[in-house]
Amino acid sequence: MRRAAEGFPAQPCRSATTLDAICRTLDCQPGDVLRWVPDEGAEGAEGAESR
Repeated sequence: MRRAAEGFPAQPCRSATTLDAICRTLDCQPGDVLRWVPDEGAEGAEGAESR
């Protein structure tokens, strides 16, 4: 049985499958090709500038 990573469903969605294929092809980790950027004005976002 396949174990789900924390926060991800046991059955991956299409984008997770695509990300897996990209990482396998490039021999990298998801963090090497993705970065999280908070929404503008998101409450509690680190580094968010006050207006």
